[in-house]
Amino acid sequence: MQKTSLKIIITNPFISIKYIFKQSLHHLVLNPVYIKYLYQFEGRGGKYLKSETHKKWIPIRIIYSVIIYLIVFWGMIYSLKHMKKEIIFLLMISVAYIILATGWAGIPRHFVPALIFLSIFFGNGMATILNSNILNISKRK
Repeated sequence: MQKTSLKIIITNPFISIKYIFKQSLHHLVLNPVYIKYLYQFEGRGGKYLKSETHKKWIPIRIIYSVIIYLIVFWGMIYSLKHMKKEIIFLLMISVAYIILATGWAGIPRHFVPALIFLSIFFGNGMATILNSNILNISKRK
């Protein structure tokens, strides 16, 4: 089976790259409601991943993910100015490893270990946003 798989991948490199890229993008879309609906549907004998509820949540999950990743990006920019470069490199290479190792499967829950590394950037991003003059939330009296 492994030889057949490798043969298909090697003889169709563009299709393989396209598939891996698509699956990796799906892998990066966060799913905060997965467990709730999985057990709700599986308990009744249904399939959550093929349901209308799952399809309804896709745009919401994409927007949620974009917001989270924008805060993470903002935190990365802050971190580049205020943290040791070695720590930033270690965090980013850890996230990249998880994406490369499990991204081709396209299963969002496999991305969960990377969230612990991204949480440092998220925290820095939130602190930067809250302490900026843009929102003025933390400076209220």
